[in-house]
Amino acid sequence: MQIRCPYCSNSFEAEKAGKEGLVCPSCKRTVFPDEAPPAPQHPGGTILLKDDMPMEGTTRIERPDDVEFKLPYKQKIYLDIIDGTKKGTVYEFPCGRVVIGRTDGDLIIDDINISKKHAVVETWSRDTYFIRDLASTNGTYINGQRVTSTKIKNGDIITVGNTKLKFRVVNT
Repeated sequence: MQIRCPYCSNSFEAEKAGKEGLVCPSCKRTVFPDEAPPAPQHPGGTILLKDDMPMEGTTRIERPDDVEFKLPYKQKIYLDIIDGTKKGTVYEFPCGRVVIGRTDGDLIIDDINISKKHAVVETWSRDTYFIRDLASTNGTYINGQRVTSTKIKNGDIITVGNTKLKFRVVNT
């Protein structure tokens, strides 16, 4: 059974819960399944997001692997590097999916605290963008809060390693 952590909204499997509860894999807090709300489910196991669900913290979101990520019509997406070794650099998305990394990916940033493949930013629709940490060593942060996968919006500050990037969407 999937449950939603009441602290960070992360959803995870709760089949082996005992009296001592479970440890949320995202925020590491103890969660008792009888106190946590069940996560909304789609028959295929995908967690559905609804407008009334909290978006703070980490949200587990799945999308089929065969989806092609495209940039929305008459829209440009940028990552402005506002702090770190490449400060002042502006990266324009060539497509709807960009991998950020130290040695592998689309946006390469020479920062010792960034993993080889650190995070991925995906465009799901004209106004829906997500960032997902790729099991990095030092984590991915949105506006100062550590996340594994969450929705982002225009103006959010992404921190990977010692580098801060501003996510920017421009309608043309």
